[in-house]
Amino acid sequence: MHDDISALPKGAGNQAHYCISHTRVAIRALKAWHSPQPTPPRGRRKEALRLQSWSLSSPSRLSIRTETESRIRGPAPAFGSDGGNLRLRGAVAYGVTMARPPPIPGTASRIPLLENAQPLDFYYNLENGWLGSNTVDNTKPPTDVDGMRGVGIIRGPLISLQSDDRWERRRVNKASSLQPRQSYLRRLGKSLLTPRRRLAYTVEKVTLGGSLWRRLRMPQYSAVRRQHTTSIEPVLLLIGIMFFKLPALGLVASLFAITEAAHMDASYLGPRTVDEYRRFYPYTHPGPDGRKKVYIPESHSDTDDRSCEFLKGLKEANHGGTLVLPAGKKFVIGRKLDLTFLDDVQVQLDGEIKFTDDIEYWQNNYFAHPFQKSISFWQWGGKDIRIFGTGTLNGNGQKWYDGFAGLEVLDPDNTYLRPILFYAQNATNLHIEGIRFTGSPIWTNFVVTSKNVVYDNVIIENLSTNENLPKNTDGWDSYNVDGLTVRNAWVNIGDDCFSPKPNTSNIFVSNIYCNGTHGISMGSIGQYEGVKDYIENAYVENVIMLNAQNGARLKAWAGPTAGYGYIKNVTFKNFYVDNTDWPIVLDACYFNIKPEICSQYPSRVDIHDIVFKNFTGASSGKNGRKVAMLTCSPNAVCENINLSEIDLTSPEGEAEIVCDGISDVGVPCVPLTEAKKRGITL
Repeated sequence: MHDDISALPKGAGNQAHYCISHTRVAIRALKAWHSPQPTPPRGRRKEALRLQSWSLSSPSRLSIRTETESRIRGPAPAFGSDGGNLRLRGAVAYGVTMARPPPIPGTASRIPLLENAQPLDFYYNLENGWLGSNTVDNTKPPTDVDGMRGVGIIRGPLISLQSDDRWERRRVNKASSLQPRQSYLRRLGKSLLTPRRRLAYTVEKVTLGGSLWRRLRMPQYSAVRRQHTTSIEPVLLLIGIMFFKLPALGLVASLFAITEAAHMDASYLGPRTVDEYRRFYPYTHPGPDGRKKVYIPESHSDTDDRSCEFLKGLKEANHGGTLVLPAGKKFVIGRKLDLTFLDDVQVQLDGEIKFTDDIEYWQNNYFAHPFQKSISFWQWGGKDIRIFGTGTLNGNGQKWYDGFAGLEVLDPDNTYLRPILFYAQNATNLHIEGIRFTGSPIWTNFVVTSKNVVYDNVIIENLSTNENLPKNTDGWDSYNVDGLTVRNAWVNIGDDCFSPKPNTSNIFVSNIYCNGTHGISMGSIGQYEGVKDYIENAYVENVIMLNAQNGARLKAWAGPTAGYGYIKNVTFKNFYVDNTDWPIVLDACYFNIKPEICSQYPSRVDIHDIVFKNFTGASSGKNGRKVAMLTCSPNAVCENINLSEIDLTSPEGEAEIVCDGISDVGVPCVPLTEAKKRGITL
């Protein structure tokens, strides 16, 4: 908590981000300017409030407290602080809270806004942490818009919510509940009837309403699906605006539009295809940067190897340049590449990098890492590396899927090694933005012994064209990494969506859609005898998990040859699950170990300070009424495991949570012995 307003930069283009924490409603006010007036003009008292303090309630929310409480009904305040007021006017928008990136020193981070609104090209830039010194020019619109998408615009009077404590505590847990909608509309009506709210504002369509509330706790995919109102809505709104002195007409018009938004398709669970995702979340290239541009010849067939040219191009672009791979062109890689010499280099990938499917060559020529017998096509390393664009990194995986059919990656006798699509080792400040990963033979991304790694607005899709499904094609894996961020991602694969491996710390995941996966997992760790592993300081929020084996999961090995270590300080927050076998899992008896072996050789991985908060949606019913399984080891610490705001359902009946070796988790828990009587096993 801080009382100093100086941390909030002043000047055109600043954004104030208010958060009503429990309902996930964000109010964004743009086009700000600084006014030297010490107090607001007379007659506008209800639009004025003095900044009392600000705080970060989580890595994704900036809360601003004011001296006035429920009296304020609009996000058009004047913040007073010693020398003057920061007055905010312009466009305002309502929507679910959007996450911000973690505080990586030396990088400029932007709070995302809405697209489709041309006047809204202003960002609040953050430097060196959440609220540090601002060295970025706020007066210029950004070139990379990465906020909430696909929200249609209604132009009308200022629509606002009261930010009082009563509303903050109001939660909508049942889709059939109409009372919160009625309360919201009453508040809305009061705001619309305020005569001082004239035509100075543009209002984004409110992404709220009744049956959609549970879904709208999720990230950007919860934006209003229907982007256009019916023909009568804007007419009624226009009439209401022009004749604001006729309160009844203005109220009816606005309620008509908002009620229409409230009755939209509640079955929408996020973008189901890459094209749909890109409509919600387009990637925009950065503007001209003055860097040297390097080009290489394209491939003319899938066997036209450009490995040497690619290596030469990166060496030429190193130390301040950009290797450009244009759209519509393919660049085939048929030889292993050591790219660990990089320093201040960019790769603009708008075309396609495609690996050959010469299995015999790749199984004899690769870069190896001892963890789970990992191999890779190439290895990246160095510092200040940026890979960005709208292009594709293609592992050409179908032949690998066919060859691995019927095998198991953790089988000690397995010799069918498959290369990782993107492998980085000893990398510092590695940023990957916008690109699409597809056809990975095994893990899609594996980052090792690295620091400050960021993935933003990427797509991962590993699919098979026949019955031989992709196996072990995790979205992200890591080993010995400090600072790993994944935000704004669409993932359609058949294994872990995100799974940091041993010795990974300071993890931030936000706004991620996972379909067909094994969930977001911490681990596994403790696999190797005598080896200490750990995972600590992880924050995962705003996740849509569909058709999954697990939702949020922790994995610790047990058995006679298992290692030891700990998982601590992990938060899973704001998950929506659908058709998921186990929405919540703590597994201290991993991997495929018989219960009697696990009892004889329990895990030695300590697990503590774990939070599962705000989980909604439905399980698949595969495990009956059970929606969560928490298995702790008697041979290790297992404490401070907390579940809250759990609103999960099962098609088999009233949802239950099963606990083994732990009982006090914040919600009712069924002992495993009782669950076994019903035939339920993990």
